[in-house]
Amino acid sequence: MSRKKAQAASLKFKFEHDDALTPAINIAFQEIVQWAQLYRTGDAISRENCRKRLMEVSEAWLAWKFEEAQNTHNGFAGAEQRREERKPEWDRWQMLADAQWAANPRLSIRDVAGRIAGPGEKAETIRRHISKPSNN
Repeated sequence: MSRKKAQAASLKFKFEHDDALTPAINIAFQEIVQWAQLYRTGDAISRENCRKRLMEVSEAWLAWKFEEAQNTHNGFAGAEQRREERKPEWDRWQMLADAQWAANPRLSIRDVAGRIAGPGEKAETIRRHISKPSNN
């Protein structure tokens, strides 16, 4: 099969997400499709050579997909996703801190963090995520 037909066949495959890796992923998948087409249409010698290369490329592809699935399963998400998950808690801390500073503007960030820290929450962590309003 020609390269043009192989590329047309690979266009049928789409990824669920669109990130920076998608062009590299598409190129790798196109290579798999091309080697598979060459394997199907070639003679016995080229078939043997294609089979070896196709197995290498396919194994690398499967290993990559497995690693991606494992990372998602094990919770190795991106920083942006973690930030979105924690933002409501950080906003709650800031709201409580603003209330403390409204009552007593002389309190330091460390003092306010200690006052609003609940059970199982570290004041140092809260301190990093709150900011004192500026006095205009």
